[in-house]
Amino acid sequence: MPLPTYQALAGLHLAVLLFGFAGLFGKWLDLPPVAIVLGRTLIAAAALGVLVAVRGERARFAAGLAGNGIVLAVHWVAFFEAIRVSTIAIGLLGYASFPLFVLILERALPAALAKAKPGTPAFRAALRDAIEQEREIVGCQGVFNMSATNHNGMDERARVLVTVKDGRFRLLPE
Repeated sequence: MPLPTYQALAGLHLAVLLFGFAGLFGKWLDLPPVAIVLGRTLIAAAALGVLVAVRGERARFAAGLAGNGIVLAVHWVAFFEAIRVSTIAIGLLGYASFPLFVLILERALPAALAKAKPGTPAFRAALRDAIEQEREIVGCQGVFNMSATNHNGMDERARVLVTVKDGRFRLLPE
């Protein structure tokens, strides 16, 4: 059952506030990124431990989840390091753009790996060439077509104006 509109909007605003607060949190704390991530991990682990205990469940180890946890920890360390060395805006833009980077690399890496060994200039050139050949990557902000002259990849389909009418998004005529 869908949430009532005001409850959904309140949840959305809370999520945006928490998302933005992560950047502020990283900038305000005068700690290395690893210490910030370790602290967040300990708090999350304690909260999950309480939840498991309250629900009377038995916690079990899963190697796949442990692997995902390591990747997530590395991601958060990189995020807080980006916040530390640049600005909150740059860090959050990188964080929000990550799914698009994954889409592009998922398609381009196999072609680059077939041509050269990672870490070499030849691999970097092959990866660049593979990315520049990507077409019709559907993202939430538009459809991306990369080229040697357009590393942004956005075309006219991404430039639209919408309005909300009767509670629905409507395209505005050009």
